[in-house]
Amino acid sequence: MAHWEIELNEFVMDLNKTHAQVMIGGKHRIMRTVSADVHQDSRISYEFISQDELKKFYANDQIQVGEKINGNSTTPIMKNKIIAWSEHKNCRSYRGGVFFAPGKELPLDCYNSWQGFAVEPSEGANIAIVKNHIEQVICAGDSALIEYFYDWLAYTMQHPDRPAGSALVLRGEKGTGKGTIGHFLRRIWGNHAIHISNASHFVGKFNAHLSNICFLFADEAFYSGDK
Repeated sequence: MAHWEIELNEFVMDLNKTHAQVMIGGKHRIMRTVSADVHQDSRISYEFISQDELKKFYANDQIQVGEKINGNSTTPIMKNKIIAWSEHKNCRSYRGGVFFAPGKELPLDCYNSWQGFAVEPSEGANIAIVKNHIEQVICAGDSALIEYFYDWLAYTMQHPDRPAGSALVLRGEKGTGKGTIGHFLRRIWGNHAIHISNASHFVGKFNAHLSNICFLFADEAFYSGDK
């Protein structure tokens, strides 16, 4: 294998780690994975970019994709890196599209954006502190509220792809532990949870950051005067 072929293949495999060609709503897009290491919410997220826009970002970057031989001379054939990547046989592609399908095995040409929970179930774990916080602090010992709270948690975790149908609203004085359970659940949901403190991040015009979110923790994002 020629040196340029090795270099091209290495570039394709490296870009495959964070990019893939997908079909979204019948349109070709490049799916870019934003690492949890750099995301402000420490979670993996996705951006869907047109190939033309990504080409602009790599406008000054070209890579050799072949060579033209004229007698005793050889001229390298160069292409924009994004074009070279998208046309390469090893380019990561999902012609079937992108789906949020927890617990399901999809065809190889479909991408499942479900990343799973951030923690593994553990038998025998001591959860007395958490149970006490839910039952005595949040629900104030009310058996009906306790049952509803646990049923709500169970349903959302057993059916991550279905809306819960209701939202839990906690009201109380500052420092009483309302946010404790929110942060706890956010750690369990991992990449599928988000913490917001501004109402516009939830009901605003832009909501791409809410894609693939199963648990949204709105921490003092609303007040009684909001309409």
